[in-house]
Amino acid sequence: MKSPIAAVALAASLAFGFGTSAANAQTQQMSLICDLGGVAADMNIVLEYVSDSGVIWGSGPNRSITGVVPTGDYNLYTAGEVRSPNAHYTFRGEGAFAEFTNMLQPERFRVRFVPEQKGLWMIINPFQPPEWQGRHFCQYAG
Repeated sequence: MKSPIAAVALAASLAFGFGTSAANAQTQQMSLICDLGGVAADMNIVLEYVSDSGVIWGSGPNRSITGVVPTGDYNLYTAGEVRSPNAHYTFRGEGAFAEFTNMLQPERFRVRFVPEQKGLWMIINPFQPPEWQGRHFCQYAG
């Protein structure tokens, strides 16, 4: 983790789907230590903020785009990996959700990131009933 400000930016980004500090940094890289059922794992995550824009349409019967304006909002994209002595996952996502791929066996699943002050929770299979979900905490490293 680069700074406590980066931790706050991650929390805001994942909670609200955009970063309030995105104007200061388009890309951030962070490291976390995750507890995968008692086994420590390293998570490296890259956050990319992409500014959102709106389109201005011309008038008349054959409307065409006459301009593009920034809306002030940002879309958050995530990518990274989680490694432990017996597991290796890669992931890509948008907002608070990511698609994880197990690199050691054919398995894919969704994860929801839920930020807290000292790290974030990974909710495995967030769209399933609670008994089918897994929860793992990842603490900011450094």
